[in-house]
Amino acid sequence: MKLIFFFILFSFCLFSCGIPKKDVLLLEDKYKNELIKLDSQLVDQRSINYSLTLDNYKKQGSVSAYESVQKVYLDRLDSLQNEIDKLNKNSSLSQNFLSDNIDSLETKLANQYLFTQSILNYWTKFNSPVGKLSAILKDSLASEENVIIEESTLYCSISIPMEKLFKPFVTQVVDPTAMPLLGKISEILLLFPAFTIQVIGHTDNAIQQNKKLPDNWDLSVLRASAVSKALVEEWQLSPSRILAAGKGEFSPMKSNETPEGKALNRRIELVVSLRTEDILRDYRKLLPK
Repeated sequence: MKLIFFFILFSFCLFSCGIPKKDVLLLEDKYKNELIKLDSQLVDQRSINYSLTLDNYKKQGSVSAYESVQKVYLDRLDSLQNEIDKLNKNSSLSQNFLSDNIDSLETKLANQYLFTQSILNYWTKFNSPVGKLSAILKDSLASEENVIIEESTLYCSISIPMEKLFKPFVTQVVDPTAMPLLGKISEILLLFPAFTIQVIGHTDNAIQQNKKLPDNWDLSVLRASAVSKALVEEWQLSPSRILAAGKGEFSPMKSNETPEGKALNRRIELVVSLRTEDILRDYRKLLPK
C-alpha cells in the first residue's frame, strides 16, 4: 500500500512540474513494473516469514513435548533407583539372616549326624549278637524238617510244628522224641545268657474237643508252659529268662482253609531277644538332654 501511495504522489508531482505526459507515462510504467516486482517479493517474504514462524512454533512445541517426556523418564529413573536401593538394603539384611540361619542349621545337622551315628552304633551293638545267634541256629537246625527260623533287628524266632513236640491229644507233656531237638536249641541258647526266651503256643481254628479245655487259647498256653518247663528242667535254662504265653488261633502263619495251612499254624514259637530293659536303658543314654 505504501508503494502505491508513493507512486500516485510521484505522478502528481511530475504533472505539476510541467513534464510531458508521454515521459510521465513511461516513468509510470517503469515504476509500476518495479512496484509489482517489489510487491511480489514482499508477498514471498511474508510467506517465508510465516513458514519460519510456524516451524518455530512447531519446534517449540516439540521441545516442550520432549522436555515433558524427558521429565517423566527422569522421574521414573529416580523411582527405579530408589527401588534398587531398597532391594539392595533388603538383600543385605536377607543375606545376614540367611547366613545366621545356615550356621544354625549346620550346627543342628552336625548334632543330628552324631545322634544318627549313635543310633546306628546302638542298633549294630544289639543286632550283632542277634545275627550271630540266628546264624548258629540256622546251621545247627538245617536238617530239622519244617523248623522255621526268622531273624529281625532285635530278635530271632524258632517255629516248631506242634506234631514234633506233642503226641495227638496230649497237652502237658512233651514227647520224648522231641527232646533231642529241644536239646540242640537249649545248648545254643546257653551261649547267649543275655537273651530272653518267649515260648508262645499257637493253634489252628479247629474247635477244641477236650472238654477239660474251654478253647484253643487254653490249649496254646498249656503247651507253651510244658515246653518252658522242659527247657528249664532238662537243660537248666534259667526260668528268669523264660516267659510262657499262648495266642491260640489268633496269630496264624497261613490260612486255615487248607490242611497244610492248619498244620503250619499249630506250632510252638520261641522268640529269642535281648532284654527289653537293657535296650531301653542304653537307648535313653543316646537321647538329647
